[in-house]
Amino acid sequence: MSRSTDKPITRADAGAWRLTAPRHWPVWLGVAVAWMVVRLPVAWLMRLGGAFGALGWRLAKRRRHIVETNLALCFPERSDEERASLAREVFRSTGIAFVESAMIWLGPVARLQARFTLTGLDIYRAALAEGNGVIVIGAHFTTLDLAGGLTGREADFAALYRPHGNPVLDQVIRRGRERHLAATIQRRALRRAVAHLRKGGALWYAPDQDYGLRHAVFVPFFGIEAATINVTTRLARRTSARVLFLSHRRDPRQGRWEAEFSDPFHNFPSDDFAADAAEINRVIEQAVRQCPEQYLWVHRRFKTRPPGEASFY
Repeated sequence: MSRSTDKPITRADAGAWRLTAPRHWPVWLGVAVAWMVVRLPVAWLMRLGGAFGALGWRLAKRRRHIVETNLALCFPERSDEERASLAREVFRSTGIAFVESAMIWLGPVARLQARFTLTGLDIYRAALAEGNGVIVIGAHFTTLDLAGGLTGREADFAALYRPHGNPVLDQVIRRGRERHLAATIQRRALRRAVAHLRKGGALWYAPDQDYGLRHAVFVPFFGIEAATINVTTRLARRTSARVLFLSHRRDPRQGRWEAEFSDPFHNFPSDDFAADAAEINRVIEQAVRQCPEQYLWVHRRFKTRPPGEASFY
């Protein structure tokens, strides 16, 4: 008979116990190796990430096709040779991103902070002081986790995220992000996101991926009609939150990163979902053009097409 002082096993306890099952041991071994690797010198890690990217260029033929298609659509003014060179740089940057993510989730933070520069923090804090919350628009640059995490340590915002399919990696990623952010909120938990904003908090998320037609409108991105979610407008209408853009980039040669908050968007939200989404895409496109090799072109950004239009991929 159990003693009355025994604590019941909660769902969280049971879930944590299941993650120790033998089938998860290979993933945990990989996490342990990553934990050790990210303590190497930063210069070595940049080269290691670049090597991963070069390997991906050779082996990930499907993703290579996606990158080449995206670049052909978005940079028609460039020659074939220029786009081919850019595609290789995209893979190199993506490989570095894998290493960077492990660095910010599992590694020592102080040395990264010493290599990081954030500007516009006064703009962000002034918007936050208004008390209606702040929506920080991001984009899927390959520096998203490292630069976003370091920004979060100073800006103290929550972030929307999509759970990983592997439960071990989902826990590692979520806990790694929560080392630096105020909270993580699942992408579909918009009620919690609204509540966070109404309490005067800040929410960071990236609306530049193709999630299909639900809650989306077709607006231009690099001149191509792209299904763009309208969540930003919906959140801003319900909360009166100010909307800012956060850009970030790396200098791989120096092993440094920088991020910058924009001024608040003007006349946002409007009464037009499409106009708001087009403005967000315009701002993101402008940032992408500054360092196109660091954008996540491996994503099928133009996957969803208007009725009757053939797939690009």
